[in-house]
Amino acid sequence: MSIDIIQYLTISVMMVSITTVYVMLGVPRWERIIKSAVRYHRNRLLMLMNEAGVGGETKEIAKLMLVIIDRQFSREMSAAGGYGRLPFRLLGGGKSALASMDEVFSKLFRDRLFGHESVYDERIDRLYHTLWSTISRWHMLHSILAVPVLAYMDFRVLLSASGADRTGHSMLYRDIALGRFE
Repeated sequence: MSIDIIQYLTISVMMVSITTVYVMLGVPRWERIIKSAVRYHRNRLLMLMNEAGVGGETKEIAKLMLVIIDRQFSREMSAAGGYGRLPFRLLGGGKSALASMDEVFSKLFRDRLFGHESVYDERIDRLYHTLWSTISRWHMLHSILAVPVLAYMDFRVLLSASGADRTGHSMLYRDIALGRFE
């Protein structure tokens, strides 16, 4: 009977150790990927704002998304805190970057609900979706759900690298992880 307890304890310690090492190696890697994705979005939004043929509404949304990146999300990325918090910070003395992204969503897609054509450049739609994914992944990675989120994100990158997942945000993270751009 004591051998069963020793085996159970050994297996438990090994599982906790493997999980701890996985998180200790995975979180910094994904932090680098997400920071590269933020740089990617900043550069693309600046290029979109400076492009001559882009409409005023698109430039306004691009400027708003840049403000979210530079003022709110950069502050959230540098905020200290442990992994025992909820995935999304709904409280805490001010509006979060995700709440601001919801406002961008309502501006981008409000008129489309009523059958109107979009006045925005289609590139801003794609940038919105990948930026929202980047911000939400950062918050999920630094929450109580870090282990399953880390496994999910790694799995999605593997699917994208194999060609099975062709969504924009998975391909962005795949390209960053493979070093195709910084």
